Amino acid sequence: MSALPSRPLQCQGLMGLSLDDDLVVCAPDVSQAHVLNATAAQIWAQCDGTHTVEAIAQDLATAHAIEYVQALGDVQTFLAELHRAGLVTY
Repeated sequence: MSALPSRPLQCQGLMGLSLDDDLVVCAPDVSQAHVLNATAAQIWAQCDGTHTVEAIAQDLATAHAIEYVQALGDVQTFLAELHRAGLVTY
């Protein structure tokens, strides 16, 4: 896996809509929407250019009582998916 940014940032112009415990994210000019579960939405919310990948992983580990190393791997994998989907920038 290639190196991820130290502070991921949501791409501009995206819209988010809460749907029960999920978050639906889409760009106004694209017909595809992405449904994020509660954990994914927690990560997404911290992609504001101020939180480091490590801080996001620590928050995830604490919130879900999992090992930091596991959380870090999960966050890195998810951020790579968000990047491929055009939802975050590095």
